[in-house]
Amino acid sequence: MDSQRKRKWRWKSCARPKKLQRLSVRKEDASLYKFVLWCKAVGIRINDKVTLTRHGSCANIGMIARRPITEGTWLAKIPRTAVLCCSNSKLSRTLQYDSDLCPQLPELTSWLPLILSLLYEQDKQDSYWRPYLDIVPNKESLSPPLLWTPEERTGLLAGTSVAEQVQGDYDHMMQEYTSHALPFMTKHNNLYSPHQQGMEQYSKMVGLVMSYSFSDPEEDDPLKQTMMVPVIDLLNHHSNHHAELTFHEKYLLLTAIRDIKKGEEVMNTYGPLCNAGLVRMYGFAESDNPNDKAYIPVSLVKELSVEEAVQSDPTMLTKRWKSIINKYEIVEDDEFMEVSLDDTESLLLLIKMLHAPIGQVKSLLKYQSMDISDLSSHESSFAIKLICKCLELLPLAVSCKGCSQTRQQVSDILRSGQRTCLLSIKQQLESETKRTTSL
Repeated sequence: MDSQRKRKWRWKSCARPKKLQRLSVRKEDASLYKFVLWCKAVGIRINDKVTLTRHGSCANIGMIARRPITEGTWLAKIPRTAVLCCSNSKLSRTLQYDSDLCPQLPELTSWLPLILSLLYEQDKQDSYWRPYLDIVPNKESLSPPLLWTPEERTGLLAGTSVAEQVQGDYDHMMQEYTSHALPFMTKHNNLYSPHQQGMEQYSKMVGLVMSYSFSDPEEDDPLKQTMMVPVIDLLNHHSNHHAELTFHEKYLLLTAIRDIKKGEEVMNTYGPLCNAGLVRMYGFAESDNPNDKAYIPVSLVKELSVEEAVQSDPTMLTKRWKSIINKYEIVEDDEFMEVSLDDTESLLLLIKMLHAPIGQVKSLLKYQSMDISDLSSHESSFAIKLICKCLELLPLAVSCKGCSQTRQQVSDILRSGQRTCLLSIKQQLESETKRTTSL
C-alpha cells in the first residue's frame, strides 16, 4: 500500500480526539470541524492557545488567541508530508514521467505543477486532501485583480502600475494554459474531467495559488518548491504582524514574533509589500501600510525630458536616453520606478543623468547614495514637474459601474496611499528648493 493510501486510511479510521473541544471548533461549522480532525490525523499540530474560527477574523477563517501568548511561542507545526505540493499529490508520478511537460518545468513558473495538482485533487471527492480543499476559498471569495472583470481592471486600476502588471499576469496565464496546461490535461484526460480542463477552473486555481501558496526559498525541485500549507494559509496578513513561518527539513513552523493578547487575531505576513503588491497578488490594501510606495512611469520621465529638450538639443537627449537604457541599464522604457519618501535614489539618479554634462554621466554611477539635496535647482524643478504629472494621472478616486463596493474601496486605498507618497516627495523637493534659494 503506497504512502498516500496509508495516510488516507489513517484519517478515515482515526478516533475522535478526546480533547478536540479545546480547539473551540463549532460542530455546526462542518467543513472547519472536519478540517481540524484531518489536521490531527495527518500530524499537523496547533497550539492549544489558539483556535481556528470564522468568528472574530477580519476575513473568512482566521487564527484567534484563546490565551495570552508570549514572543517565541510556537503556534503551529506542519510536517512536510502534510503540505499540498505536486510531489505529495497522486499526480506526481504522471507529471514526472510526462516526456512533453516535465523537461520544460525548470523554465516555467513553479506554480504550474501545483495548479495541475490542485485541478486533479479538487475533482476527486475521495481525495486525501478533501477536508482541506473544502475550506479553501472559492472563486467568488478570491479577489486578486487577475480574476476581476476587464471593466473592473481597467476602471479601478487606471493610472496605477497595477493595471499593466495584472495585464501582464493575465497574458502569461493564458499563454501557459494554452501552451502547457491544456495540452497536458488533454493528453491525460482520464485524470481530468472536461470541467476541470476549462479556462474558468484553471483561472480559479491560478488565483488560489497566487493568493494562498508559499514558496520554499531553499527548494529547487519544481515539484516541491511551491506549496499550499494547511492552517498557515488561513492566517490573514498585516504589516504589523504577530507571527512568521520558517522552513525546516521535515516541517514548517509558525512562531510568535511578539506578544499576543487574548482575543487578538494572529496575523501573518505575506512580506514587506506596498499596497500595489498586495492588490496585485491578493486583491486587498492596507490603509496604514508603512511599506507603501508610489510608481512613476519611465515613459513619463522620457516624455517630460523630450518636452524640455525642444528648447535645447533633442538629438543629444535621444543619444543620452539610449545610453541610460542600453549601456547603463538603469531602467527599461516600459518600467515603473518605485519611490517613497525614504527611497528616491533611483529616480534622482535618472534625473541627474538626464541633466548632467555628457562627460559626467558615467561618473554618477559611482554615487554610494543620493538624496534630494544633491539636485540642482533646475533638476529639482524637473522632479516637481514630474511628480505633478504623475498626480494628474492618478485621480484620488474613480468609479466603475457595476463594480463591487469592496473592490472600489481597495482602489481608493491604493490611490490614496500612492498620492500620499508623491505629495510627500513633492513637499520635500519644494522645501529643499526654498532652502537652497534662500542661501
